[in-house]
Amino acid sequence: MAHRVLLLAPLLLVGCASSRPTARQLDVRVEAEIWLAAGQSNMEVFADRPPRGAEHVEVQQFGHDPRFNIPVWTSLKRAGKFSAVAGEFAATLSRLRRRPVRIIAAAVGGSDLACWERGGDCYEDQLGRLRAAHLRIVGVIWWQGETEAIIQDPAPISTYAKRLGCFFQLLRSDFHAPEMPVVVVGLQRYCEEMSEGGTATACDEPSDWQRIRVAQHAVAANLPRVALVDVSGFTSGDLHPIRQYSLIARLLAEQAAKLQ
Repeated sequence: MAHRVLLLAPLLLVGCASSRPTARQLDVRVEAEIWLAAGQSNMEVFADRPPRGAEHVEVQQFGHDPRFNIPVWTSLKRAGKFSAVAGEFAATLSRLRRRPVRIIAAAVGGSDLACWERGGDCYEDQLGRLRAAHLRIVGVIWWQGETEAIIQDPAPISTYAKRLGCFFQLLRSDFHAPEMPVVVVGLQRYCEEMSEGGTATACDEPSDWQRIRVAQHAVAANLPRVALVDVSGFTSGDLHPIRQYSLIARLLAEQAAKLQ
């Protein structure tokens, strides 16, 4: 099944010894937990450099461009072009949880929700790899919805909340994890008209932008173990709020840690 593409390419203590690990020490006795980062281009955009704590993170990546796939577990420090949000999230979660983290970035720029539902291209390709590998996915971070909000087709928008909830339940079923936590990025602030300096001259969001955001909030409110990070109050107004990626990723990690 073909999917619409709007956004195609990734943009570019010291102290006394203690047997109890601190927030900066990993518990080497535990194995890495595996997270999935999925969605569209904001989950796909590459970081300029590895985040602090990258040495405690291993990654895989499967996007729309096979040139940037990372098919085997690779240290985030050596991974090269990797999802900025996924990398920062994993490094932060590793510090919070005091354990190594593995994360799989499986995002496709411009993908609508239909692409990720059963039978869609993203479900069969990106998620199909994970099902075939029988990996124990412990949680998902999700950033998607811009495509529907921009296209403004009333049909997929009117059913978005129901379909998104069903999709999260499908993931839990596929990964045999009925209580798997899902942390969602609520749609960022988006201003269609921006000045040359990258600031909003007027912030009139597309008419369906808030409808998608409301749908996301509804899913988080009604589906157990789904949390939403509302970023609309501090994002720049850009479609890709690159300067806020690190903060958004850290907020995702804080919510993920609370759900475990």
